[in-house]
Amino acid sequence: MAKRYPEPRAFEAVIDRIVFERPGARDDLPSVVSITPSTKVNELYVGIHQLDFSKNAKSGYFPHMASLTMAMKNIIYTNFDPFREPLQVQFAENPTRAVENFSVGYLDGFTKGLCCQGIVALLDSLEWPQEDLDSDDLCPLILSLRYFRAQYRHQDNPSEFIYDSLRLGQETAEKQAPSALEFLGQFRKAIELMKKNSGRQVPLAQCLGACIADYNRDTIHRKFKVDSWKRKIIHNLLKSPAEMVDLLAAHYDDHRHTSSGQAAPKLLKQASSEFASRCTLPYFLSTAVRNHLHYAAVFSPMSTCRHCHIHVFLSRSSSRLLRII
Repeated sequence: MAKRYPEPRAFEAVIDRIVFERPGARDDLPSVVSITPSTKVNELYVGIHQLDFSKNAKSGYFPHMASLTMAMKNIIYTNFDPFREPLQVQFAENPTRAVENFSVGYLDGFTKGLCCQGIVALLDSLEWPQEDLDSDDLCPLILSLRYFRAQYRHQDNPSEFIYDSLRLGQETAEKQAPSALEFLGQFRKAIELMKKNSGRQVPLAQCLGACIADYNRDTIHRKFKVDSWKRKIIHNLLKSPAEMVDLLAAHYDDHRHTSSGQAAPKLLKQASSEFASRCTLPYFLSTAVRNHLHYAAVFSPMSTCRHCHIHVFLSRSSSRLLRII
């Protein structure tokens, strides 16, 4: 959508035309937030035109396409329910505290908000006739996208918004846990903030360790903490080239990351025997890397994804990504 609407005002006009020109669109419309709250708010309302649709709305990455596809299908079939699960939002810094259009970011709920905006953008790109938009089949769906119930947790320390986002992503039962890329994006932001506030050069490993300690300190459930295994994944991703990160993102677009680590031992055995004869320095990763990365037969400098069976040639530094055990 960012490519189709490089100017937010263009998308604002599309929302007005497709959503708010429908019969009854402004009836029973709650008052949406206009001023950034200074305290915790358990219930507020955010308009569809206020939500940021750029990749920086949350972690610096868009939700994976596999998750977006599933969520959008559910919304289209059953209409959107703004009261089922509130968004967890954060507000852009503004000296006037005014909430501008497309400035409200997410701690949780980015997939849901982006799907709702994506439906509007899709109707615009298909040039759907106005009379069809008012049909009994389509109009209720469009009207359900007008606003979102949300919650806001005020934090004086900007880093706490980042850590809250990761905790919420794991504690909410209706969605899958954050992927390796979400951990990467959030801890990268936390590290940048720490370096900016320290005013001096701090080694990456030291910064990451301090950020993880801050995150774990207020994380109650042990299974949601970042342990040494997850820390290795995050550290390797931080040091990996952009091409490797893009490769992992493309894979998550096709396969839900929560099931990407479940491979049959038979496939692993076949992969090991099939490729070992071709490589001079075989390194076989036969232990589960749980739900964040994948079972794979890894050889320097070649990696094989067990899902799509694509042979990816990597540099020696980027092949460290899967060598985490």
